[in-house]
Amino acid sequence: MTPDEKLALAEERLRQAEERFRAAEELMERAQELQRKASQDELTGLANLPHLRQVLDFNLQQVLRYGRTSALLLIDLDRFRIINEALGFRAGDELLVQVAARLATTVRGSDLLARKGEDEFLILLSELNDPGQSELVAQRVLNLLHAPFTVQSLPLHVGASVGISLAPKDAQATFEMLEHADAALFHAKEGGRGRFCVYSEGLQERLRRRLLVETHLHEALERNQFRLLYQPIVDLTTRDVVGVEALLRWTDETLGPVEPGEFIPVAEESGLIVPIGDWVLRECCGQMKSWKEAGVDVFVDVNLSRRQLLHADMAVSFLQTVREAELEGRDLVVDVSEDHYTSDPRVRSVLAELGQGGVRIAIDDFGTGLSSLKSIRLSTTKILKLDRTFVAGIPENRQYLSICVAVVKLAESLNMRSLAEGIESEKQFEYLRKNDCHLGQGFYFSPPVPPEEIAPLVKSGL
Repeated sequence: MTPDEKLALAEERLRQAEERFRAAEELMERAQELQRKASQDELTGLANLPHLRQVLDFNLQQVLRYGRTSALLLIDLDRFRIINEALGFRAGDELLVQVAARLATTVRGSDLLARKGEDEFLILLSELNDPGQSELVAQRVLNLLHAPFTVQSLPLHVGASVGISLAPKDAQATFEMLEHADAALFHAKEGGRGRFCVYSEGLQERLRRRLLVETHLHEALERNQFRLLYQPIVDLTTRDVVGVEALLRWTDETLGPVEPGEFIPVAEESGLIVPIGDWVLRECCGQMKSWKEAGVDVFVDVNLSRRQLLHADMAVSFLQTVREAELEGRDLVVDVSEDHYTSDPRVRSVLAELGQGGVRIAIDDFGTGLSSLKSIRLSTTKILKLDRTFVAGIPENRQYLSICVAVVKLAESLNMRSLAEGIESEKQFEYLRKNDCHLGQGFYFSPPVPPEEIAPLVKSGL
């Protein structure tokens, strides 16, 4: 082989080696890109849940080996779904990117911020000197997310709730850390949102009880375990019984009597409130028809939740049930909480449909929310209910006195009736009557009673 041939061969081998090197580089880059995509959330660029699990596995090994403390914060945006539905997924994505950027300012280099999915984020605080530091971070997160965001030139208020799980105190495995953070988050949201909660064994017991209640609640209708009691509503001037509020009670064969404050939120969260609410309405209408046939003419006040009001064709179904019982819309008053009334225009739209059918609307717990004069002037709103918290404070608490008088005067100026809940004493009754409150209910007049006791109360008066 000549020197030129040897040189050409060497050059060819070098070229082939360079090609193999470039191919290897490309494979390496593709592998790195695949690895990055496999460990990164595509929208926000944060770590994803599988990657967080890997890091958390290693972190827990270190925690157990060296006696360290770590915490996992699960963050859920409180109003993301409403914003996403109202403005579209592009706005929702833009909001999530901004949320991720804000959360990134709360973590140290040794911590990990990840997106769990949709509107949930995770922060792994890998090493803490004091478990209480996790609460400080959680509060910082709440403060950051409380401030408004600007999306599509609109100022949006989102807010968040946070669940905290600690290791090794309450969890020593990755699945436990995630489950406990989720349990704590659920409790934080159940307590009113916009807050954080740290996992504890007692919390787990409460969640087990909730699951038990939900399981039995699914069978309560079929087993005919519900009943209705009725609390008289009284004209404060004449002391005549003019209406009754329907109150749901549940006694389970295994659990025994379950308080409404325990099972109603479970029914609401699970969606069971819709069929239960349908049953309540049918029972009320049937009972009212019986009272009318016996010469007793009272309206029935029923409570409706946001979930019930937003159920498909709710107003049409409600009015049809009323007509089938040969009643009129004016025979019923629908109670809706002030917060639900003011926070969702869809709720007000359904209430307007009910109002067109003659049903009267009562705003419950008035004075505890953020109603505006514009919203409560809806023509179908006929009753403002003074929250029992204010009534309980009169006549001793001067501030509550002022609130009660203001609500009564507001109702009168808007051609509505005022109704005081929770009247417990002669003093409360006399004060409210003298200040022109129209209606009242409470144990001072009568506790909730079975339906057969209403007719005698109406005929005898209170």
